[in-house]
Amino acid sequence: MGGGKYNGRVGFYLCAPVVIAMPTLVTPQEVDSALLTDQSPAVHAFLDALSAGEHWYAALLGAVQLWDRDEECYGGRYFRYVIAGEALDLLLVMERICWDFGHLLPQEEYEALFFYARPPYTYSDTEFAHLLGAEKYRAYLSYFYGVVLEEVLLHAVEEELLKATNYGVTRDRRDPESHYTRLYGKNERELLHDYSAERGRPVSGVMTLTERKEFLYWLFKQRVANSLPERLASDSQKGLDTLRMLRGTYPAGPFDSLRGYSD
Repeated sequence: MGGGKYNGRVGFYLCAPVVIAMPTLVTPQEVDSALLTDQSPAVHAFLDALSAGEHWYAALLGAVQLWDRDEECYGGRYFRYVIAGEALDLLLVMERICWDFGHLLPQEEYEALFFYARPPYTYSDTEFAHLLGAEKYRAYLSYFYGVVLEEVLLHAVEEELLKATNYGVTRDRRDPESHYTRLYGKNERELLHDYSAERGRPVSGVMTLTERKEFLYWLFKQRVANSLPERLASDSQKGLDTLRMLRGTYPAGPFDSLRGYSD
């Protein structure tokens, strides 16, 4: 996920959560053995909560409060947890905390969370924010709106343009990536050039998943800086509606499977 090639996974939280609230108990012997590999306070807190009988997902969200690394190499893999110094890739942090302990957790729940962003149960928005803590919650919202929703919005505008083409509406053939032009005023090639110039190094070849997330967040910041408030509100609503439709919860269901329903 963190360093692999981009495969379109970013942000498509499509699957509705299943409510399962059985506790996951871990024996002290398993914990002692697992801790030999990692001395992070967040990992210790996670395993302490598991040993005390707390459900693994609640323990995991609580442990995220103690996470203090923006990036690292661990287990032969590169992790970038924070995009542009402000947007927290929550799933990646949770995956890292669980990295050495997946075998201790219910496999169906574990795979549903990390492959489909489908937690074993959901909290209200207020409860979710309390478990993460204010700082991590704000950083997660930056990631959700700046990476997850930005990609969904790109998808929505591209679908609109494809439908217009199918219905016989003329599309400028000189600009095959006009969903970028529609949102940002430039095509993808031009945007990548600007992005590369701003960061001082080129984007070459196939983007890694981490690079794709960084580019999406940069696009989000560009759009916020250059759009009128009414346009921003309209685009945000379009993205949220599209995400609900992709997840099968339109028109009034939750759009974020991790946060669940707002209070």
